[in-house]
Amino acid sequence: MVKLIILRGPPGSGKSTLALLVAKKLSKGTIVIPKDTVNYGFHFVNIKQKKDRSKATIKEIVKYYLKNNYNVIVEGVFGGRDANKKINEMKTLSDKFNGDFYLVSLNVKLKTSILRDDIRKKKISKKEVTKWYNYFYLGHIKSGLILDNDKLTINKAVKSILEYLPTTLRHLP
Repeated sequence: MVKLIILRGPPGSGKSTLALLVAKKLSKGTIVIPKDTVNYGFHFVNIKQKKDRSKATIKEIVKYYLKNNYNVIVEGVFGGRDANKKINEMKTLSDKFNGDFYLVSLNVKLKTSILRDDIRKKKISKKEVTKWYNYFYLGHIKSGLILDNDKLTINKAVKSILEYLPTTLRHLP
């Protein structure tokens, strides 16, 4: 059975790093879809409603890979007042393909977000980090696995996520 894993958190919470590390530990083909790649990496020319088109693009990519029996990890902020709606749309997609759905939320302090952004190759501004950080916390999601990434090492965070997933999904030692 395919798995859809949503890995959400503010900027600098470790989403991209954790998504790739977790994907390497899964027992079958897995694609990692960074929402930022779709939002900022695709060039939509003369197409209105940026939000809707990137959301639709992500859904189509997720559908394609679930339909073709891949595990999918989507990593992104998934914040705002409509965070539950966005997450439920992803769960509905997973259900359509009889997949299992997992939600992982990463929490960090604003100071951590700003410091981690400062060491990235592709930095955003402190103002942008703060904006996205606040947007994330508007979501108030209390379900799934919630990790305090200020207190965990990267290895402990990966271990926690893998323990949250069923053993059939993970590589066995």
